[in-house]
Amino acid sequence: MTSTPPSPLSSAAPATSFGEVGPDGTVFLRLPDGSQREVGQWAAGDAQAGLEFFARKYADLVTEIDVAAKRLADDRSTPAQAAAIVERVRKSVLEPSFVGDMAALVEAAAMLTYRAAWLRDCVGTATPAQAQAYTAAAAMAKMCASENAQRVIDMALQMHGGRGVQVGTKVESLYRDIRSLRIYEGATEVQQLIIGKSVLKS
Repeated sequence: MTSTPPSPLSSAAPATSFGEVGPDGTVFLRLPDGSQREVGQWAAGDAQAGLEFFARKYADLVTEIDVAAKRLADDRSTPAQAAAIVERVRKSVLEPSFVGDMAALVEAAAMLTYRAAWLRDCVGTATPAQAQAYTAAAAMAKMCASENAQRVIDMALQMHGGRGVQVGTKVESLYRDIRSLRIYEGATEVQQLIIGKSVLKS
C-alpha cells in the first residue's frame, strides 16, 4: 500500500512559509499593505497620464475622424446626408461624455489611494481595528485604481485606433504597464477577497 505524498502546503513549516499556515495546513498569503497602496498610486498615475494624453490629442482626433467620416460618406449622398454621417460618427466615437467618464474614474482612483495613505500615516495601525481598516483601504485602492486605470487607458487606446497599439506610442506603453499592475501585488480577485473578509469581520 502506497502512501499519499504530503502536500507542499500542508508540510510547510510556519517559520519557512510565505504566509500564515492555517489549522488545515493551508497557507494564507498575507500581502504587504504598503505595496498595495504603492501599486494603487502607480495605477492612479497611469490613469491620469492616459486622460491627459487623450485630452491633448482630442482636437487632432476630432479632425482625423471628420476626414475619415467624410471618406466613408457615399459619393452619391447629398451634402446634408454626408454631414449627418459625419455627425453620427463624431457622436458615437468622440462624445464628450467619454472624457467625463474618464475623469471621474481617475479621480475615484486617486481619492481611494489618498484615503489609504491617510489611514496609514495619520490614523495608524496600532490597534487591530486600525490595521484591519487600513488593510481594506489598501486593497480597495489597489483594486479600484488598477481597474479604473485599465478602463481609462483602454478608452484612450480605442480612440486612437490602430495607432494606439503601435510599439513606442504613449498609449501602448501605458496599456502594457497597467495590465501588469492589475496582477502585481495581488490580482483584483485577491483584493476582493481581502475586502470582503474585512467587511464581514467589522
